Amino acid sequence: MRSLLAGIRAIIIDPQGEYCGIAKAFGGQIIYIKRGCRETINPLELSGESPAERILWAQTLFSLMLGGLTGGQGEIITRALEAAYESKGVLNSDQQSWQLETPTLSAVLEIIAKWRKRGSNEERQACSFLYSRLWPHIHGSFMGNKTNVNLDKQVVCFSIAQMPDWMKPAAMFVIMEHVHKRMQTDKERKMLIIDEAWSLLRHEEHSAHIFELVKTARKFNLSVMLITQEAEDLLCTPAGKAVIANTAWKLLCRQDSAVIGGMREKFALSVQEQSFLLTAAPGEGLLFAMNERIPLKIIACEQEYALATTNPNETAGEKKQGWQNAK
Repeated sequence: MRSLLAGIRAIIIDPQGEYCGIAKAFGGQIIYIKRGCRETINPLELSGESPAERILWAQTLFSLMLGGLTGGQGEIITRALEAAYESKGVLNSDQQSWQLETPTLSAVLEIIAKWRKRGSNEERQACSFLYSRLWPHIHGSFMGNKTNVNLDKQVVCFSIAQMPDWMKPAAMFVIMEHVHKRMQTDKERKMLIIDEAWSLLRHEEHSAHIFELVKTARKFNLSVMLITQEAEDLLCTPAGKAVIANTAWKLLCRQDSAVIGGMREKFALSVQEQSFLLTAAPGEGLLFAMNERIPLKIIACEQEYALATTNPNETAGEKKQGWQNAK
């Protein structure tokens, strides 16, 4: 909220729908990612890349949808993607054609559906399997049609709380890629907030994507904020460790005694710092700012608290009053 008051734009990936109140209070846009939503993102759009390069990226997306790809499944998907681009006249050999309208995932699904009735028995079975598994992800979803998402508001919150858990990895992958591409087009100060980062880091595809984002974000004036309940979520993956190594600011809040030993080793904590983290109250933490370590206490005013709280005991009336006061 204080960054917004400083004129910094914010894009939020919100797995639990906890940032909607803040977005509303600041006149932002909330994009509820769910089946049948009006806002859509076309993952097959080209942003100065060739169809072949986009197809390689799309293979990762399909792998997330299916929980992995076999060699035969990957070949069918590649051919379906190539056929979809060619149907729009978008060719690898013709760079000018990359500016044409690109196909959608719905078109790719239709091609696979047609292939269920031709070819060898093995190919028909593979296409039938792919169609049945991909249909729930694509049909009527936010990634099945042309892009109409607008990121021009000061706050844009992608709320995916209403999506089934098994669809969230692919959804977050598409949103991150779209935001990453769009944020490179201007040098305005902006920040990307990824909450529940542990849900991404457990997937190798997401880990690599986050690592690339953190490494390149500063080139186009974008800061990236990763939020996770356990620091161990970052330390247990190579990409997570790389993220920490490339992060200028780190805030450790209260830690459990069961994990403080690992924190001591990874962050070279002194005895006093360990004791502070074991007993820190809400809002207190140890801030790593460049080469400094600063015990920090964050104090929210009444209106900030009303907007930010996720305590289920807080009443809707109190939150509503906080929105009105903020406005």
